[in-house]
Amino acid sequence: MNFPHRAHALHDSGQRISDILKLDVEDFYQYLRIADSETTEKTGYKGEYCAIPTIAKKTQSESIVHFGYQAVHAIKRYLGDRRMGPLFIATQRYEYAKGKRMIQQGFTSAVGRHVKKLGKPKLSAHSFRNTFISAYKKQQVDDTYVKVMTGKTIPRDMDTYLQYETTTCYLRFYDAALGLDVKQKIRRDLQAQDQIIRMQEQALNDAQVIIKWYGAIVANPPDPNAPMPEIPPHLTPVLLKDGSVNANVRRAIADKRPDLE
Repeated sequence: MNFPHRAHALHDSGQRISDILKLDVEDFYQYLRIADSETTEKTGYKGEYCAIPTIAKKTQSESIVHFGYQAVHAIKRYLGDRRMGPLFIATQRYEYAKGKRMIQQGFTSAVGRHVKKLGKPKLSAHSFRNTFISAYKKQQVDDTYVKVMTGKTIPRDMDTYLQYETTTCYLRFYDAALGLDVKQKIRRDLQAQDQIIRMQEQALNDAQVIIKWYGAIVANPPDPNAPMPEIPPHLTPVLLKDGSVNANVRRAIADKRPDLE
């Protein structure tokens, strides 16, 4: 499902869609960081994050696009091995635009379709920005920092100290401000996807092991002195109970693991 990376990019940054879409993969990896011990001690934040300096398209103000650990995880999964080009590219539904930078209309429509699947039909792409601003203000965050985070009008020349303090503020209140219901659903969805992938990989490995046993035992009757392919313990009782497995296979397994007979 393509929803997590788009939703996280909006939800974790509070940026306008236009400012998200102009980012490149190189920007993401150039400013990708892991919170060190000093940062964790100061903010309580653990894990990866991104703080990408940029110029807001609408206000022409200096801004910082922040991605927390949930957005970083989702975007890295989405990118795969890609290390160049637009951060968000058009989907394969449109061959003429495939691989090109995604446009705002397509991004908005995609987010709208997927939030409906989560039972949030009234939640638009822009709602993530409003939610971000409200959430950080509820944490009593200085309005200047919120403006820098979201690309609102601020003095044109932003010094290094303001950049540092803005990112520190973002990390310090990240969990408290953005630990929302939508985020929790996305996290559960990601965990479920990871579990499915692991199960598929395990099933493939199991099938390969069984094929080796059939090839070694059924096609060629076993030599008692010949080494047999190893079989994981979790597969042994399954094969012993499977009536379709050749008797020679069951006998060989039982000989190898008599405790499971």
